Amino acid sequence: MLGIFPYTQQIDMWSFGCIMIELFTGFPLFPGTNEREQMQLIIDVIGMPNASVLSRSTRKKLFTQFKKDNTTAVPPPIIETISESEKEKRLNYIMEKLREIPDPEFVHLISRCLEWDPVKRMTPEEGLNHNWILKGLPPGVLDSHKEHLKQSAQVY
Repeated sequence: MLGIFPYTQQIDMWSFGCIMIELFTGFPLFPGTNEREQMQLIIDVIGMPNASVLSRSTRKKLFTQFKKDNTTAVPPPIIETISESEKEKRLNYIMEKLREIPDPEFVHLISRCLEWDPVKRMTPEEGLNHNWILKGLPPGVLDSHKEHLKQSAQVY
């Protein structure tokens, strides 16, 4: 939404995080009806993007949340950037209210996917090695998975 180029697999990791939380809760995490509303919902959950992210955004001017002279009828709340632990607390709270207390490793996985900065966002390889993914695999599949990851690492 912010137009940070180039688009990489990290954009798919954002989508993966949104899909996983929707599968867990049965509800979309950011059910905005338009881009501005969706942007506000994202900010409410994961906080504002930091200055580095905003400086690389090619689309920030389209969102009132990032304008210094915000003159909307209802100004958005002032929200600062938040810590990783605060983001995990917010995600945990949402999942708990919509369904049940989630596994802390699952919350961590989602939090790493929902990172404003694509450079800091979880990569697909990190996702495949994440504790929540690994602990859900049956032993035989886990061994095969680890062997495949080793072979993939040697190719690169």
